[in-house]
This record gives sequence, C-alpha cells and structure tokens, in this order.
Amino acid sequence: MQFETRPMLFYGLWLLIFLGMPIGGGLARLIVGPADSPLSALLAGLIAGAVIGLAQWLMLRQVRPIGPVWIAATAAGLGLGVALVQALVGNGMGAAEVALRGLICGIVIATLQWLVLREAFSIAWVWAVVVAISWPLAWTITLAVGVDMSQGWVVFGASGAIVFAIITAVALGAMTRLSVQIR
Repeated sequence: MQFETRPMLFYGLWLLIFLGMPIGGGLARLIVGPADSPLSALLAGLIAGAVIGLAQWLMLRQVRPIGPVWIAATAAGLGLGVALVQALVGNGMGAAEVALRGLICGIVIATLQWLVLREAFSIAWVWAVVVAISWPLAWTITLAVGVDMSQGWVVFGASGAIVFAIITAVALGAMTRLSVQIR
C-alpha cells in the first residue's frame, strides 16, 4: 500500500493501532500483574510497549523504511518511562499524578522513537512533540471517563488510545507530506 495513492486507507488502518494499547496493557497485566513497583512497571512496560510498537511498526513501514527496531524502541521507552514514573510518582492516581505519568512516559517514548524516525523523516521532531503531548492527554481522558486507575495499568485505556491514534494519524500524515525522505 502506498500512502501517497491511498491516504484514507492508511489513516483508517492507522487508527487500528489503538488496539495495541488495551491489548498490550492487558497482556502486561496478565503476565506481570499490577505495575506497583519500579521493577514490575519496567517488565509490564516492556511487554505492553512491544505490543504497541508492533502495531505501530506494521503501519509505519508502509510509509517509510522503518525497521523492527521501532518495536524495541517503543518497548524500551514504555518500560523505562513507567519504571521512572513508579519511582517518582508511585501509585498516585489523582489528576495531577496521571498527567505527570503521561508526560514522563510520553517524553521517554518520544525520545526513543525519534531516534528511529530521524533516519526516515527530516522532520521527525514533530512526532516526538506530538507523542510527548499526546500521552498525558490520553491518560487524562482515560481518567475522565472513569477508568479505575488504581489497578496498576502501564498504558491508558481505549478511550485515550483512540484519541492518541487520531492525533498521531494527523501528525504522521503531515510529516509524510512535508518531510523529505532521508534514505
């Protein structure tokens, strides 16, 4: 599939990446349990991040030559991000803690994904900014719809994931149209 010839199909399929978040989070919870310590958060984040990274990579490789290192970068970003959050914020799940959780994870994930994307997009920094901002927004939306945040999840729920997918679809489309392919 070429993005340039079928952009609406690409956008529609990209929105399916939202499924990677509840699936990855659920799998991490099933294998590790609640992410209530830095170690359990790291392990759960690695699992959920690998699922999310796989979902994103399957689509990203349609628009640019991005290798499976994307999956590892996303897994490492989420694992390190949630471990750092657990060490700094602990189990706090008020609005401020949830936004901080999202911001820290978003920045760590965005940085590692940027390292991969900068090889394929001349304006990869746009992705990093969008991801860093979208993570706290998605966590806040998940909290606002009433998801029980005390369960030790490492990724936001489906409501936040849908918003994240829409925002990143728009960003990716703009980046694809505006960026000069480096490779």
